[in-house]
Amino acid sequence: MKTFELSYNRRSTTTTQVDNLFIGSDYPVRVQTMANTDTNDVESSVSQYRRMVEAGAELVRYTTQGAREVESLSNIRNKVKKESGLKYVPIVA
Repeated sequence: MKTFELSYNRRSTTTTQVDNLFIGSDYPVRVQTMANTDTNDVESSVSQYRRMVEAGAELVRYTTQGAREVESLSNIRNKVKKESGLKYVPIVA
């Protein structure tokens, strides 16, 4: 069986920090995903967040079309940060 070695050069980028996560430069490629729940359904969004983190997501994205969604996103973030035993990964909009 033949094995292949892949070789590539990463483009030079600037390091960006999102909460406790560093992206770009010499940091590894990050696993991110987008929630498909209604951001205003806080309980469903928190439940899906848990599943995504358990599956290996390092960054979770939600949609925020208006002020109501921004408030819901704040509630989601507060709930997941309070949960003991759950690794916190950054939430972005």
